[in-house]
Amino acid sequence: MNSLLNYNESLALVVHSIKSNDLYTALNICKSAELLEHPDQRLKFMHAAILNQLGLYDDAIRIYKIVLESDAENELAVFQLGSAYLFSERIDEAKLVWKDNAYFEDAIKGFIHLTDEEPVEAKSCFELFIEKNNKYPELNPDLIALCQSVENKINAISDDKLIGNNTEVQSKNDLDDSKVDALLSVYKSNY
Repeated sequence: MNSLLNYNESLALVVHSIKSNDLYTALNICKSAELLEHPDQRLKFMHAAILNQLGLYDDAIRIYKIVLESDAENELAVFQLGSAYLFSERIDEAKLVWKDNAYFEDAIKGFIHLTDEEPVEAKSCFELFIEKNNKYPELNPDLIALCQSVENKINAISDDKLIGNNTEVQSKNDLDDSKVDALLSVYKSNY
């Protein structure tokens, strides 16, 4: 990337790249901008979300922690840090990070229910969050898609029980295609 880009230009290009689903370019810009003076944490926040999207959870966790050092009250960053822990199967750490995140409480409960292999309860919690969520509405379509994925699994389990098959309940790994999408959605409309 061009080292002549300033912070605002880099930020605008990352947002554009995310909106275009070009994570390669967005990640390259984030990496190139690491040496720039950052007047806020938005670029680092997006960098962490991209890394989370790519499954680079440890790197995402490291950057979310940097973001939270300067903005400890950022509930979205706290939620995403917990999500990175959850997706990396560090459930206890996710729960610890999430313990005081009241706004995302229903979504958090949904993810915990998924890890406990309780898809009906998970879907109910996600639906409650969606119904109440007016602060981050751009997350709703991804959570609706997640609910549909959970619903499909619930129906498959019910169908298998009707015909006598013994299908295992959905695990968090069954949701790989949809679980992280919500983490980037907020950037597609907010910046």
